[in-house]
Amino acid sequence: MKKLHCFDKDSLQKSAHHLISQGFSVIPVHGDSYSENPKKPATNWKAFQKRLASPAEINDWFKQKITAIGIVCGQVSRLMVIDFDDEFTYRKFVSKFPQYSDTYTIRTRRGYHLYFEVDQHISTFKFDGGDIKGEKSYVVTAPSVVNGYMYYVIKSDAHTLLRPSDIDIIFNNLHVNELTKTPKSTRHTDISPSKLLTIYDTLMPQIGRNNALYRVASIANSRGVSLNQAEDILIRHHINQPAPLNHQQETSDERFIEATRTIGSAYSHNIVSYKTSAGLPNSVRECLLQLQHSTIVPRILDIMRLTGWKRDQYFSMPQLINIAKRYGINRKSVMSALTGDLSVVNGEFIIYREYVEYPDIYGLNDLRGGRPVEFMYRVPSTERLLELLNVKWSPSDLVLGEDVKTAHAYRLALHREYIKRNAPEVPMWWLAERLGVNVRTIQRFNHELDVQKMQNFGFFTLSKSNLDTLPKRTQKTSKNATNGFWLEVDDGTQYPAWRHIGSHLLKTQKKDVKVVMQRPSKLSLNPQAEAQNDVKWTAMQPDQFLKILMFRACGTERPTLKSAVDNLYQYVKQRVNRVRYDKLQLHFDSVISHIAKDSVAETITSYLYAYDANGDVVRRPARRGIAYRMLKEFGNGNVYLALLDLHTEIAFSLARHALRFGYVPTAMKLLLSALD
Repeated sequence: MKKLHCFDKDSLQKSAHHLISQGFSVIPVHGDSYSENPKKPATNWKAFQKRLASPAEINDWFKQKITAIGIVCGQVSRLMVIDFDDEFTYRKFVSKFPQYSDTYTIRTRRGYHLYFEVDQHISTFKFDGGDIKGEKSYVVTAPSVVNGYMYYVIKSDAHTLLRPSDIDIIFNNLHVNELTKTPKSTRHTDISPSKLLTIYDTLMPQIGRNNALYRVASIANSRGVSLNQAEDILIRHHINQPAPLNHQQETSDERFIEATRTIGSAYSHNIVSYKTSAGLPNSVRECLLQLQHSTIVPRILDIMRLTGWKRDQYFSMPQLINIAKRYGINRKSVMSALTGDLSVVNGEFIIYREYVEYPDIYGLNDLRGGRPVEFMYRVPSTERLLELLNVKWSPSDLVLGEDVKTAHAYRLALHREYIKRNAPEVPMWWLAERLGVNVRTIQRFNHELDVQKMQNFGFFTLSKSNLDTLPKRTQKTSKNATNGFWLEVDDGTQYPAWRHIGSHLLKTQKKDVKVVMQRPSKLSLNPQAEAQNDVKWTAMQPDQFLKILMFRACGTERPTLKSAVDNLYQYVKQRVNRVRYDKLQLHFDSVISHIAKDSVAETITSYLYAYDANGDVVRRPARRGIAYRMLKEFGNGNVYLALLDLHTEIAFSLARHALRFGYVPTAMKLLLSALD
């Protein structure tokens, strides 16, 4: 529980001198002497990113009205600090990595600071639940007082020295990757602290103190103000407001706690602008639509993000039912997504549920009178969804509250945004498979959205060298014309694209003969971009024409399906050579996930190898026990698993089975993947 403390200037000054003597670069921080931004440095601290302050400079600082000090992180102090914004993220980290918990630790107003000694350059990053403090950053340290709260030491152990491998483990666990490597200082806000306080003062006489605080915190959240900044701006101002005459008198501690909870609630449940929230990746949406042929789960996941729920946040089933009801999803559908047929993918729950015995730690039992919670659910993170569904990250198209109220509106919105973003030239069956619907539904979507179509034709000049790309007419052919492609001469006359007709035209025509194929139309939502009667001509290679022709034969000519697949198999086989070994680095904690069993079958498609002291390659069978022995012998991370890439053969086998059962689009996608 956060408590208010009295400020002791002498102790703070002694602490600053002590930290300097230990080799840390210290700077003065305004603290409670500057209510608008109490964590702002009280001096120009750029110079102290390269040198330590002198004792005289420290004494001059304390002639000012400051109540806090900070430590500059990075190489000047050989210091990296992990700043956890809440207790749950901190507890989860130290329970997973106890070897990093026995280090110097500061209790902050909302979370914890873990101090580590480093010998390399560490940049400042933001992760979900806190920050990595490195170069060009600082942290407020004990015994500073900010907003009436005193930072204090809870673990006085020496600063743990982190090796490069330790830093990699921490960064990977906290998901510090290319998507999250954004300095906290770059976050844009378009509303000033004084403006927020003015709104608070205007609303407070009308709706009361707590309601005004919640409303202003919601506005701050939607305008990109971080939770830390909102608390720093609003809490002190809120506490200083006089209580109504008939209101029960509260202590400063009680008002501080209540204000913190109110702001936290606004940031947890407020519907934020899509510009400041991370949406559900399109790859996750499409995968769930294709696997489940239902929109319930992706709509619920989008609702969680629309309502501002954060990753790993706990919630109960009644809470989700109440939220989903506002967006047109009934109780039965929510239960199906949490515990029913739609709740499991690849043998795992999409939305985790677990027994929480002591919910007080995470503030879950505010409305339950302190009773243990039997089952609670957790908002799945984007990283977990990508791993569970085995898909890659992709951007998120804009989905608003109106778009998730019905299955029709949801699919229509995804189709609309895809066309708006890409202006695609893809077959209708592909667009249908993407959303888990049939082609007729896509045609209705296009009509409803007033999608403009521009015809697309591919062509190449026919010659004796590429004449064999044209099909031969057989006795089984029922039609004289060729479906979807034809021969065309300069005067516009069209002929069926049979090989014997092409040979005759080459002998008799003095001018060029073109092979023309109708390609997927270009779709657009801009009526001024292309008119419906416009035509696009695209040059193509004869090999590309042959490949498309065989793909169409697989999907449309059922009587000759087997021969078409055999031809396509030979065509791909001649052009693909994918037999190679992929390299995978092993560690002690990753062996069990990459080598499932100590069986002979594992050694057929893979093997282990490492380099000895002489630089020679040591190869051994890919068994789990052998892997652990090699890691002990050659060092953690110096052993590799060589995996034989059988992608092509597997793709062919799956395509044959898919065609046998009538899944033609899936078979064509598999064969295309073999060509990539």
